[in-house]
Amino acid sequence: MDTLATYEQSFGGVRRRFILLPDHLAVRGRRFGSTFDARYDLASLSAQFDSARILAPLFHGGVVLIAIALLGAIILVFNSGLIWPALAVVGMIAFSGIACVIFRRRPLQVFVFKLKGGNYAFEVIGAGPEAVRVEQFVSSVAEQIGKEHGETRVSPSTSRVVA
Repeated sequence: MDTLATYEQSFGGVRRRFILLPDHLAVRGRRFGSTFDARYDLASLSAQFDSARILAPLFHGGVVLIAIALLGAIILVFNSGLIWPALAVVGMIAFSGIACVIFRRRPLQVFVFKLKGGNYAFEVIGAGPEAVRVEQFVSSVAEQIGKEHGETRVSPSTSRVVA
């Protein structure tokens, strides 16, 4: 069978390669040393998909680290005075938080495909080496699902920004 489109995503320790074929979508991946394969028949999928822009968990973790560092600095300054070793630790926590926020400041695009019955099937995240191609790949998948169902035009069902 001829491959119609491919997309590779890398996010959160998981690397997935999506391979679009005329009648199904194959997903091959690697997660923390183990591998997995999945297959989705296009006939069982809905051509409508949900779309969202989300901030990565690493961003939120960075904000929490910054808040913890600020709280720690306030407690140290007002209750114990300036204890330099403790302030150095609080500074390292703050630096880690700032690094996390800077590293993941840009929202990720997420596209969720569903089964015909409405249940979640899989998501495609715009992260990794081919992130700029995610919309093109998702459009190709939706178009191929539409062809499988005899439909002509497909668009996302919802689009939202999640902070």
